[in-house]
Amino acid sequence: MDADDHKQFDDKRHIIYVNGAARCSTTELGRLMEDFFCEDPDKINYPEIKKRFKYLKEDKGVEEMISVEDEIRQEGAEQNSVEIAMNLLALGKISIEDIATATGLPIDRINELANKKAV
Repeated sequence: MDADDHKQFDDKRHIIYVNGAARCSTTELGRLMEDFFCEDPDKINYPEIKKRFKYLKEDKGVEEMISVEDEIRQEGAEQNSVEIAMNLLALGKISIEDIATATGLPIDRINELANKKAV
């Protein structure tokens, strides 16, 4: 709804904003907000949230999150190496072999990047 004219948007979506500071144990919403900010899974009110929290923080979820973080980190490092290789290729003064050594990328990947740059 538009705050000025109070007309509903015609996007067929419903967005509910909740004040996260409204944490109290006397209402369902207050208990939910307590759960979202709780750091101790044993103090969480709702069993569904407690179960998921324990999984993510204490069980196999930790391993999954570490695995995902490692994957993201590796992708970022590879993207960084590709950008450096592209910059070095653009200079046109450094051999493919030296670029591979500098970036840690395989020579065939550097050749692939060089061919893309030439196109």
